Amino acid sequence: MDVGTRVREHREAAGMRQDQLAELCHVSRQTVSNWERNKTLPDIVSLKVMANELGTTVDALVGDDVPEIRRRADERARALAALFTANMLFSLFVEVSVTGSAWNLSPVFSTQGWAYLHCAVFGAWLIALVAFWRLTRHLELVNVYDLLRYLNEHPSRSGAALPRATEAIARNPHVVYGACLAVSVLRLISYLQAVPLPAALVISVGAGAWYAITMRRRQGEGGPVEVPLPPQR
Repeated sequence: MDVGTRVREHREAAGMRQDQLAELCHVSRQTVSNWERNKTLPDIVSLKVMANELGTTVDALVGDDVPEIRRRADERARALAALFTANMLFSLFVEVSVTGSAWNLSPVFSTQGWAYLHCAVFGAWLIALVAFWRLTRHLELVNVYDLLRYLNEHPSRSGAALPRATEAIARNPHVVYGACLAVSVLRLISYLQAVPLPAALVISVGAGAWYAITMRRRQGEGGPVEVPLPPQR
């Protein structure tokens, strides 16, 4: 990877210091230093800013490293999809576990073994959640709709091979979100003891379906999202 070398050469030719370039790109001087030492890659926005300020083009800065940059971007997309899927499944498991215990749906939910399993899954969920949060910050995905469009669009454009279950959830995340909401509503009703279980099931399923349909509609209205190069800010 020679992107950093070319960035440094163009910066020096323009008579610009690292801190000046960092200010133009809205990053720290250390980030620019990492770019120039090929420790990290600049994102596409920073590449465009640098090309404009240094009097060159993005192609000149990137050179022949496009395949490597694409490979890294694909790796990040696959990691994001896997972490997203794990977080959704962990969340759904925890909601089902808590709700099952609240409604006494099965004696299994009251056993010590299930309590240990619940704690283990919850701990794994926290670890995955931290990794997921850090990666979304790197990819500059501001809200959940940016995230869903990214997951939906990237595999089809890059040809990245996602596991079948991961790809299904990435393409239909509104279903998982709706299921999580339905279980959450069921758990809330159990705490209030407002209605019997059959009525609570109808209310919770209706709420989950409404949320899933609304999210799907809003996701569709947002349009496609461009796949960013791996940013490092």
